[in-house]
Amino acid sequence: MIPENQRGYSWRKEHAEALMHDLGLMGDKSHYMGTIIVTSAGDGSDFQDEETRDYTKGFILDDGQQRLTTFLMLIHSLLERFYQIGENTNRHALELESYRIYSHGGKHLRIKNNQADLQQYLNHKLLNAAEPASVTAPMLALKEVLGYLESYVNAFDLDQLIEWKLRVTAQAKFILVNLADENIDRYLAFDAINSRGLPLTEFDKVKNFCALLANRRPGLSDVAPEKSWYKALESLVKYKVTNRKGESTFISEVHAVFFNQRIGSDRIHENFVEQFTELLSSDNAALEAKLISYVKMWETFSEAFGFTIYPGRKSIDPSKATVDANDWLTNIDHMSLPGITRTILCAGIQKYAKAEFETLAKWCEIYTFRVHALAQRRTDKNSQGIIQLAHDILFESKGIQEVGEQLCKWLDEIAPLQGAFRFLSDGGVKYYFDSQMKGWGHSYYFLYQYEISRIHGGASPIDWQDSKERQKSSIEHILPQTHRDEDWWQSHWTDENDAEKYKHRLGNLVLTNDNSALGRKAFPIKLNDPSGSYCYNHNSATNGEKLIINYTNGNDWNKPEVLKRERDLISFALKRWTIECCSDNGTYKLPDEFEDAVDQHEITINFDCCISSEGTEEQDSEEVNESDGMTTQQNTESRNDDDPQI
Repeated sequence: MIPENQRGYSWRKEHAEALMHDLGLMGDKSHYMGTIIVTSAGDGSDFQDEETRDYTKGFILDDGQQRLTTFLMLIHSLLERFYQIGENTNRHALELESYRIYSHGGKHLRIKNNQADLQQYLNHKLLNAAEPASVTAPMLALKEVLGYLESYVNAFDLDQLIEWKLRVTAQAKFILVNLADENIDRYLAFDAINSRGLPLTEFDKVKNFCALLANRRPGLSDVAPEKSWYKALESLVKYKVTNRKGESTFISEVHAVFFNQRIGSDRIHENFVEQFTELLSSDNAALEAKLISYVKMWETFSEAFGFTIYPGRKSIDPSKATVDANDWLTNIDHMSLPGITRTILCAGIQKYAKAEFETLAKWCEIYTFRVHALAQRRTDKNSQGIIQLAHDILFESKGIQEVGEQLCKWLDEIAPLQGAFRFLSDGGVKYYFDSQMKGWGHSYYFLYQYEISRIHGGASPIDWQDSKERQKSSIEHILPQTHRDEDWWQSHWTDENDAEKYKHRLGNLVLTNDNSALGRKAFPIKLNDPSGSYCYNHNSATNGEKLIINYTNGNDWNKPEVLKRERDLISFALKRWTIECCSDNGTYKLPDEFEDAVDQHEITINFDCCISSEGTEEQDSEEVNESDGMTTQQNTESRNDDDPQI
């Protein structure tokens, strides 16, 4: 009998392959399969088999679930192969059947999992019982391993079947240890022995310690760690979070938000034990209440976590958030920075109305892009502040307006709009162009956001490209990257150094639907080529390409044209990535090189009603000097490997 406090079956095909490899090498020797740790179940669990009359004894399995469940599935696979070749009455097959099932008020598998859905699935696969309604990660693992084992034995003839039957029933050796005989606490033993083999996740370890505490303290009779843990896993699987890394990230974020502190993902269990170890030996009503609240949070937070993390969220629960909120979450996914504000989003979707959550999702996208794409801060920048804000939303009832004030304060401190303006207008490389991550890694995202902002007339947006190579090939250089062509481009950009400086500038980049068709054609032909398969004026051209005509007389594409278009892209960015903070209001002066190219040398941002760190207020715009704000950082991306990303 496998108790609820165990995580469920988690071996995958590679573990079963290793087992079969070992069994295949035994020859005529035996093979040590490790220790099986059990506790005598008692309480009427011992009985006499109704068919064989053999005496059967019940044990609670504390360690060995993966191996014994795999052996049960291997026995099943061998037995089914005996039946396929017509050897139903073979004595070896009959013996295997006795290893698979017993008779006591019906036929039952010799493994009984106290997680009802998992046991039903095992019965479904091995005894043709009905399939459970929901699917969990352990079920998927069972299916994968059973499929491999059935495939492995499917070609066996009778001699091979008998040979493998003997390996399983006679040569594979386990040592049985009964904890009850030594008066050993099952929960403490389970926590200790699982440091070997396939390690427990931090979530598994925390759940097990909670079960130990619930078993020790009468005041925790209402807490059900195993059930809450299982419900949380169901929610995670619902949103396709089926790997161990995903579970570890989940409990790491739950722990951080609940306790309002950032802990390394490998120290969650250790920190949890430190905080609650007092309950092993004494009552503490306040601490018990805190534990109950923590366990209950697993279920609610897992639903929010799964929804925010899964790109296909709308297909799972289309009514959970507004259409626009889902679009903002998708934008965050596209930036490949989902972990930055996820705790805030998880808290907000639990506490706020749909319209407020939509606002929060928009603000989180803006904060993420401003701080980590434009200011290029490390991904762990302000992580404790974000955890604090998520905690305050969940447990201090912080409203959406207060959240806006806090975000404005952070943006003003670590990613002011003036810094974003300077980065975009500095004339540096704004193209992500090689495997060494040179250039600006968010250029495609920027151009895509500009592209979809210019959709008109009911046109459909172009498809987002997930592949870095596809993103790269979707960015067209109006002035080609290779411009020494002894032809149109070289004659119009006679100074090679100027061409090199301008080719990767923001104003020279546009998303395209057919980069290869444009190549190094002369600009007038790129712009309008009635006889060609594609041009900027083609029906299937992108919106950005169709707008290029606004910056040229139709014949020229030189510095002034690049700068005119760049000015509009910068203006778009300043208005697109602001949450209307008072600190963003101001007049932004373009560098001197723009003066001869554009009529308007300044970009003014002025929100009549803006958000400040002190609350909503009206504020007149004031001039922002170019020297103010943060300094422009190197045009490279910095990542922190400790940040939990999925």
